[in-house]
This record gives sequence, structure tokens and C-alpha cells, in this order.
Amino acid sequence: ARNMVMDGQIAACLTDTDCEALLTCLESCWDELCANDCANAHPTGMQLYMTLTTCAFCDACEVDCAGEGQGLCY
Repeated sequence: ARNMVMDGQIAACLTDTDCEALLTCLESCWDELCANDCANAHPTGMQLYMTLTTCAFCDACEVDCAGEGQGLCY
């Protein structure tokens, strides 16, 4: 259910060094404490990542991805 808005959000995150560093950091996480450490270490990247996930789960893919039902959309 990706669309052009999602493509822009993906590009914004993947072309930002802090967002890319956040994603790399999160790859090695197995728990919430580690994920929180990554988010705190990469606040700019975290903002871009949250914008991307909100777009994916709440806007572009709300029904198909069931973001509403999982408490992801506010």
C-alpha cells in the first residue's frame, strides 16, 4: 500500500545520516532498552523514523497494516 508520500518519507530517512545510523543501531537490538538507547543517541533520525512509521502504519496503510488496531496511530 505504498504510495508517493511513503516514497518521500522513505527517502527522507534513508538519505539522512542520523536516521541511517538509527536503523543500523536498531538492527542489533533485542529489547526495548537497547531500542531506547538507539533513539536517544539518534534523536534526529528517530524523528524521521517516527514520521516514516506513522505514514506507513497510520496513513498509507491504515487498513491493510492494521496500525489503528495495534495502538500505533494517535
